Amino acid sequence: MAPPKSANTPSSSVQRAVLAMQIIFNSNVTLAAGHISGVKDAASAGDNVVESLFLMRAQRSCYENAPCGDVGLSLALMQGMLELAKIYQYEISEIAGGSHSKGSRHYAGVALDVTKINGQAVSTKNKLVGPFMKKCKSLGATEVLGPGHAGHGGHIHAAWPRPKSR
Repeated sequence: MAPPKSANTPSSSVQRAVLAMQIIFNSNVTLAAGHISGVKDAASAGDNVVESLFLMRAQRSCYENAPCGDVGLSLALMQGMLELAKIYQYEISEIAGGSHSKGSRHYAGVALDVTKINGQAVSTKNKLVGPFMKKCKSLGATEVLGPGHAGHGGHIHAAWPRPKSR
């Protein structure tokens, strides 16, 4: 039996590039060009996906809790993004960049934050929040937080499992 492929194998980089191209050209996915914090760096959601397109690792931010460095975006995360786009039009504010809680799955390249669904801001009043969160779970997200969870009143945080270390 062949050993499992790590997040850095050439084939996983190519798979990431193919998924990144599909995400970039998907009119139902909007990727933020900056951070909600206003900090400017090369680690926005849009930057993270473009970096993957060019076979690069996604940059992480270097402010507040952010650990700097780079990370390969999870294939499961990217596939989940495309599956969500078959049902919803949505906006992603963060993937691997931004400042989150220490040890956040964002820093492992397995999480995203969604701020709008079908043109409506994520809030307790948005009736699509519950179904969107349920869909994330059905696509393999094991950590799904949104309005009603501390610190997540204006966005949905969906995270897939961290890669297993070898």
